[in-house]
Amino acid sequence: MKKTLTILLFFFLTTHFVSGQMVKEPSNKGITDGITETVRLFTDRNFYLSGEEIWFVAHVFINEAPFVSDFSQVLYVELSNSDQKAVVKKKFRIEDGIARGNFGIPEEALSGNYYLRAYTSFLRNLNPDDYFTTAITVINPERPLPENGQKLPFRDVKNDAGNHIEIAVKTSKDSYQQRALVEMILSAPTAIQEDFAHVSVSVVKQGTNTDADRFYIENKKLQNTNTSENLLWLPEIRDVSVSGIIRNKKTNQPEPNAMIYISVLGENPQFHILNSRKNGEFVFSLNHATGLRDIFICTNPDPEKDLELLINNDFAGNYPLSKESDLMIDTSYKKLIEEIYVNCQAARIYESKDSAIIENSEVSSLLFGNPEFSVKINDFIDLPTLEDVIKEIVTAVSVKKKKGKSYFQVINAETNRMINCGYIFLDNVPVFDVDDLLKISPSKIERIDVINRTHYLGDFSLDGIILITTNTDNFAGYTFPKESVFLEYQAITPSSDFPLPDYSDENKKQSRLPDFRTLLYWNPEVSLQNGKASVSFFTSDYCAGYDVIVRGITTEGKPCFGKNTFRVEPVKK
Repeated sequence: MKKTLTILLFFFLTTHFVSGQMVKEPSNKGITDGITETVRLFTDRNFYLSGEEIWFVAHVFINEAPFVSDFSQVLYVELSNSDQKAVVKKKFRIEDGIARGNFGIPEEALSGNYYLRAYTSFLRNLNPDDYFTTAITVINPERPLPENGQKLPFRDVKNDAGNHIEIAVKTSKDSYQQRALVEMILSAPTAIQEDFAHVSVSVVKQGTNTDADRFYIENKKLQNTNTSENLLWLPEIRDVSVSGIIRNKKTNQPEPNAMIYISVLGENPQFHILNSRKNGEFVFSLNHATGLRDIFICTNPDPEKDLELLINNDFAGNYPLSKESDLMIDTSYKKLIEEIYVNCQAARIYESKDSAIIENSEVSSLLFGNPEFSVKINDFIDLPTLEDVIKEIVTAVSVKKKKGKSYFQVINAETNRMINCGYIFLDNVPVFDVDDLLKISPSKIERIDVINRTHYLGDFSLDGIILITTNTDNFAGYTFPKESVFLEYQAITPSSDFPLPDYSDENKKQSRLPDFRTLLYWNPEVSLQNGKASVSFFTSDYCAGYDVIVRGITTEGKPCFGKNTFRVEPVKK
């Protein structure tokens, strides 16, 4: 991905971040009255080593109803340590009220109890005590374990052991050989089979899923307090969003009706425009942006005003007060941890890249589609200035001057008339000073594209677009105005399919590649049709006892739970 790190070295561009400081907008009044939103999340287990993957599924409830598809579309997930510092921050897409995904625990994470919390943008209107939070334990095997446990800050855990619907889990055998097929049947109680939709199924080594029927941290204020008076964070009903405020530093007041531009750089670039609201607020919804993205935000430079862009923190950041709780892991767990650690090391050495990314959109570098006119500078003789290049080679564009300032004109393909070109892009970033642009050496320019038809972008019509692509990683040294902001922004983390070895093929079954998985099987959504479902997978080479953990939500929003065990024994010779 181009530019961000280099830009920060070349330009003095200060990004101001604010958290929860949106000015209240009167037009928000009443739009979410009567709507409550809650989150419930299940993980594959709750005991991990640093560097391992956490697999999860989350259910988002609207007015206590699950599987609703037309409200929040983005789930925020954070893993934080006992010092209330987030070590992982990710965003995942919500589809039909369900988000599923996985992320890695940092290799350098220290041993301790950790918070795993999940919320939506809409839930940021609440106290952080009201976010869904669950407890997991992370052990760093390269650090010594405490002799008798360790006191760490943590909150009360709510146990749902007596408040769930029991799911029967039946395996075909009590024990299996290595790389053998396991078949299971899941059954809901006969009286309520019609209420079931999806459950998650996890099969893990015994000892890595303590208190499996524990669901979440006790939230003493689990209620939505959104009202027309205090609503600041709107639900992301389209996609992941970037929001903030523009203000006049001279008056210290929000700037209404200011033109704001945003460019998402890198693969599949995006460009959006909007006018700030009466309170100076702006909210951009990005379209299918994934991963960590470089983003540029700016407004029209105005010498009579000293404008400033304040970008809202996309993650909540604030954490609830905690009390001490024991880290219930000490040297008595040494054998279990050593076994898992050895298995993890072997798995990494012989890792198979079978995990497939689900969201893999087509990669494009075109911001506005195919241009009507395109010139590659290397195809022509060298010219001394960029203005000479445009005059001699880019015949669809003219350089004009008015009151000592340069500007571009293009021939409109629809009217065949010359029109002022108001939208100029340098490496997909909008620029406004043509004179500074013309100072760039032609040797740093790779291509110039021209779109001379009207391009419609939401409520805006773009009459004439020039896109200049450089061969540099710093925008050819162009100096951006102080009203500009560059930042790295976390977009949606694509979901992955859990990798499942298939040993039905005898050649694969006899393969000498070791298989030492701690997590044998993970499926975030097993559908119980008429109250029943079948599940199958293969065991690994590791001989041990395994827990089958089933958790989920009925169509009525009730939690459900099931558990069974089996062993993997050596192959008899």
